[in-house]
Amino acid sequence: MEIPVLETARLWLRGHYSSDLAPFLAMSQEPQFYQYLAGHPLPEEEVWTKMLRNMGVWHLCGYGYWAIEEKATSQFIGAVGFGEWQRAITPSLKGFPEVGWVLAPHAHGQGYASEAAHAALAWGDANLPVARTVCLV
Repeated sequence: MEIPVLETARLWLRGHYSSDLAPFLAMSQEPQFYQYLAGHPLPEEEVWTKMLRNMGVWHLCGYGYWAIEEKATSQFIGAVGFGEWQRAITPSLKGFPEVGWVLAPHAHGQGYASEAAHAALAWGDANLPVARTVCLV
């Protein structure tokens, strides 16, 4: 499946490139990033696995995560999209696309997360196979 490319006023949402590994790894070493997710810096292997997972879900589910690229700098600044993570929680989220995003700390406070999430959700409204999405906060 070809991952759609979305454009906003300041961002490109695109599939991951292998060159995203270094900035994704740097982002995942920042306490402002990992304190709410893993609770610790992520090793390179785990960041690479996350990138592969973000790409693979597109092929299994028809939706997935985009890399967020800042147009002005062409830099990777995060990821946004929909996952099917098969979480073992109650109530079950299985069968519902789970929306989420991560953003590099240096890109916080500029409205990028809102801009990227808005574009992803608009794409989802037009393309997801179900009418309901979920999000863990």
